[in-house]
Amino acid sequence: MAEPILTEVFGEGVVQDENSITIPKANLIGLEAKVDNTAEQIIAGLTLKLATTLSADNQTSNQDQQVVVVDAGFTEAITRSNKTYKRTTYNFRFDTEDETAGLNPSGLDPNKY
Repeated sequence: MAEPILTEVFGEGVVQDENSITIPKANLIGLEAKVDNTAEQIIAGLTLKLATTLSADNQTSNQDQQVVVVDAGFTEAITRSNKTYKRTTYNFRFDTEDETAGLNPSGLDPNKY
């Protein structure tokens, strides 16, 4: 199989050109689309979408998928400024073929996927 294409990852209606990518808000899981959604709401909806389309199970069936998003499987209560919050953790995993011995200390290179 080939690596996932934009519509497989982000859903129908996604478009891109050399300057931008457009993802319909309706494609983001759990997001109530409004004219003034916050950046964090959009990130949360996008994370839930990616955890569905770029799952570890999907990578098992498609070895060309190099990015995996998984729910870490735990939540915790944290306190900031005398308020209690529920923290949910998701992990993003990026796999690239190791072209050198050892780990690349420079980190993530978006052009390698």
